[in-house]
Amino acid sequence: MNDQTANINLADTNSLPLVSILIPSYKPRWFKEALDSAIAQDYPHLEIIVYDNCPTEEICQICTQYPQVRYWRNPNTRLQNLIDITKASKGRYIKFLFDDDLLEPECVSQMVNAIMQDSNVCMVFSHSWIIDENGKRKLQRRGFDPQEKITIVDGDSICKRITGNCANFIGEFSSILLDGEWLRSNPD
Repeated sequence: MNDQTANINLADTNSLPLVSILIPSYKPRWFKEALDSAIAQDYPHLEIIVYDNCPTEEICQICTQYPQVRYWRNPNTRLQNLIDITKASKGRYIKFLFDDDLLEPECVSQMVNAIMQDSNVCMVFSHSWIIDENGKRKLQRRGFDPQEKITIVDGDSICKRITGNCANFIGEFSSILLDGEWLRSNPD
C-alpha cells in the first residue's frame, strides 16, 4: 500500500462502514471454499449474502452451516441474479464474490482503506491469481500498476487504457469493490 494512504482502524467497528459480500451462486464445486474465504476476512463489519440459483440443494445445505450468512433461493440467472442480490444488500460498499473465486483474508480491509481515501472514488480493484484445482497459484493477472498493491487512477485513464489496449485489465467482478450507494443510484 502506498505510504501516503491512511489505514482504517479495524478495532473501531462502530466507525467502519458496512461491506456487503455478495455471492451469486450456481456451481457448488468450489462454493464452500469461496464462502469460507468471505467469512475469514479480517474486516469486522460485514454482511454476507448468498443468492442461490443452483439446480440442486448443495449450496443451500452448505449455507445452513453458517448462521451469519443471509441466504435466498433465487430462480433468476446471470445479470438478474446480480441485480437482485445488489438490491438485497445494505452495505456502504459492495464486494462481489463468485462461487469459484477466493478472497485473501485482508482483501476487504485493504479495498475499503483504498476507496475511503477519496470521496469521488466509486470503485477499486485488485490483482488476481489464477489458481488450479489444488488451490495452488499459477498466474497473476490484471492490475494497473504491478509494482503497487494499491493504485489510485482516474476514470479517464482507465477508459483510455482499456480501449487503447483492447484489454480488460480490471478483471472479474470478484476483483472489485464498489461504492454501494453509487451502484444503487446508477442501476444501468
